[in-house]
Amino acid sequence: MRIAFIIIAMTVIAVSLVHIRTDETICRNKILTLQNYYKLEVPRKLWDQQVELSYLTSPVQVQKRADDLALQLIEKDKKTRLAEGQSPDRPARR
Repeated sequence: MRIAFIIIAMTVIAVSLVHIRTDETICRNKILTLQNYYKLEVPRKLWDQQVELSYLTSPVQVQKRADDLALQLIEKDKKTRLAEGQSPDRPARR
């Protein structure tokens, strides 16, 4: 009777050990898959963000957004003097 109990206990321990190792292998495989995915995906997203940022900070886009938002950062006469290549601080020559 005792030997049967020992055999059953060892069988249960062996089966549970196999089950735990199988789960561990599955989890390790999932972790490696996610690591490989993010190793490729994160630099791609970073590149996309850098491209978007460079587009948004280009002078043409900054001017367009300033005009769309009607920001009056400089007065109209200074703006025309800047466009003509004159100093914005001095009045135009007459």
